[in-house]
Amino acid sequence: MSTGLQPGEEELPEDATEGKPQPKFVPNADSIQALREMGFPEVRCIKALYNTGNTDADTAMNWIFAHMDDADIDEPLKMEGEPGSSPIAIDPESAETLCAMGFTAAQAKEALKETEGNMERAVEWLFSHPGGVEESGAGAPSGAKEATIPGSTELPARFQLNSIVCHKGGSIHSGYVD
Repeated sequence: MSTGLQPGEEELPEDATEGKPQPKFVPNADSIQALREMGFPEVRCIKALYNTGNTDADTAMNWIFAHMDDADIDEPLKMEGEPGSSPIAIDPESAETLCAMGFTAAQAKEALKETEGNMERAVEWLFSHPGGVEESGAGAPSGAKEATIPGSTELPARFQLNSIVCHKGGSIHSGYVD
């Protein structure tokens, strides 16, 4: 529905972080200490905090228990752009699984790249970035119809209420839904 750039506006660059140094991951010192006191190696503590969003020691501990059997659990965390880090190799089986869930191959590849090949995080990434991956015209069937924008420009707008959710509680983590 946009009419495009307006006078005085300028288009943002494709990748606002391009050419800028990426912030380095700094694990929460209190959580590292708590996990180390529980007997976990520091490498696992850092990986757990990185993969759980640097939240807290309990969440990180649960991640460690869930990933104890991972082959690379004791390999140091390598961040993209750090010396010695290599591009993430996309597991074809993981990409195929995501495609079976209804995502395109490009979406699956991008999600796995963004989440370092972690399937669970890739699914979360895909749902939190709807339409985040632009499909190229390659592979599109010839004679494909022009994409239509859903909705209507007709005014006044008409809506139909399908359902309502009432949550009662102190936070999204507690309470109940009517």
